[in-house]
Amino acid sequence: GMCAGFSFAGGYRAWSNYYGKQLHHNPSFRYVECALWSLALCVAVAVAEADRLWDQQSVEEAFNLSRGFTGDLRDAKSSVESDREKILCELELSGQEHRVNLAIEVLLTSGMSTPSLQVAAETVGLLEQAGYWN
Repeated sequence: GMCAGFSFAGGYRAWSNYYGKQLHHNPSFRYVECALWSLALCVAVAVAEADRLWDQQSVEEAFNLSRGFTGDLRDAKSSVESDREKILCELELSGQEHRVNLAIEVLLTSGMSTPSLQVAAETVGLLEQAGYWN
């Protein structure tokens, strides 16, 4: 978030150093320059706040998803018991129960689950927040 604001400010500063030299003698240029710096800082603060709120939301979502989860699909709850039984039966017949449990664990820990992240989790362990960006 802050990077966007500072990139804008840095780009403006470079433009000002190159093109603005002839404008510095104009008093109204100072007002424009101050307004652009103020805008850059406002944008940086707004983007940083949005980033903070997204991070807070992702923490709450992870907590809600993992609440009561034991790490084993067999302990999962369902609003319709017959659906739960069908899913667990199909899972057992597929022979992929371990892989499904790992995929869910990767999803809860990393914020996303892809085949590559699942292989990485099996190889080196879980990668916390791998699906999140800053």
